[in-house]
Amino acid sequence: MESRILKPTSGARDLKFVSMPKNLGHGQIPRGWFTENEFIESLTRSERWVLACLVTYVWRMPYEQNGNLIANRLAYLYRDKEQLVTLMSERTLAQKCYSDRSTVHAAIDKLDDFGAAIRISGTKGKDGSNLYILGYESRSGSKGEKRSDKLFSESLILRNGGKIPEDIKEIIRNDGNRRGTKLWMSTIQPYGEWLGALLFSPISPLVPKREPEMVLPDALEGEDFA
Repeated sequence: MESRILKPTSGARDLKFVSMPKNLGHGQIPRGWFTENEFIESLTRSERWVLACLVTYVWRMPYEQNGNLIANRLAYLYRDKEQLVTLMSERTLAQKCYSDRSTVHAAIDKLDDFGAAIRISGTKGKDGSNLYILGYESRSGSKGEKRSDKLFSESLILRNGGKIPEDIKEIIRNDGNRRGTKLWMSTIQPYGEWLGALLFSPISPLVPKREPEMVLPDALEGEDFA
């Protein structure tokens, strides 16, 4: 995936240079994220920064670690379910985004409401971490397979100004407890379609229709209609 710099709020470093633990993979800001994306355009700079930070810290370590139940759960979600997830507390998010917790909390509420970062609440307390499901990784299934990220914030539903429905968000939250099926291959009822098709296909019944742009005939260009 090609990356694009997200300009942070005043005084913050660019996300490309935030240090990360060696055992963590990371996401990248996708090129075209800001182009014709009504959801991204609706975000404030602080909200964009929070979303970009979550995407940057996606867990991509597929191997389990002895005695580390949390790491093993994250490895399972990435390796077997092909989910793109980030585990982080709001306090840590605030530190990395050079913001305060109330701003981060409000941003997370909005991202969860639209379905760009579907939150699974964790332990209570100042340092309690939440799990955020940001999308899924598309894999070709062949040797030397090509992989690409499918972020919910890039889905045609959000790009066209809509929200992922609550019932579908709940299915996504519970996906980790279903063995066998990849996230994007989950069949969603009553549509009878895979989740991936509902989110990213232009003919999905969930994609809001954009108003067609009015194009004036050449002969009328420049005319004053006042």
